[in-house]
Amino acid sequence: MDSTSASGLVFLVFAACVFIYGAVLRRGLARLRDQNNRLGARLDALLKQRYEKVLELLALLPGDPSPERKLLAEANDAVASATTVRQKAESDQQLTESLQMIFESEGKNLRLASSETYLTLRDHLAALQTQIANHRAVFNEDIRSYNTRIGQFPDTFVASIMGMRRRQRFEGSQSK
Repeated sequence: MDSTSASGLVFLVFAACVFIYGAVLRRGLARLRDQNNRLGARLDALLKQRYEKVLELLALLPGDPSPERKLLAEANDAVASATTVRQKAESDQQLTESLQMIFESEGKNLRLASSETYLTLRDHLAALQTQIANHRAVFNEDIRSYNTRIGQFPDTFVASIMGMRRRQRFEGSQSK
């Protein structure tokens, strides 16, 4: 074998190794992106469930003119209309604070505090709040891992070819 064919063979082996390595990186990045999407969809589903439960809670307070009820209704509407991760996180934070205010003021409304429907709804909302907080933590950690990975050499080259961009974590303006 002469030196020209040997160098050609070395180049082909090298090119094949680079191609295989790029394919492995692409698959890993695609898997990480898909995992982000699944976690985001699960978080959205929990937010929607909570939105529905808050509507039920608001139905229990039809004539209540309190500022807490007004804030809760506004925050729930903000959650429903949020489209970006930032908007969802900020409206989630606002809704969480409004729910805490409603629950803290339940002693003022004895009819509400003694209602079995309200108590069940309150417990369900509290459980949803816990699930949302847990999923938010997992989602944020996954996004951190994703953003780190697409910023590292050589993943950054494959990520740019795939059109992958940094993603926003699920945190409101006060959580930073």
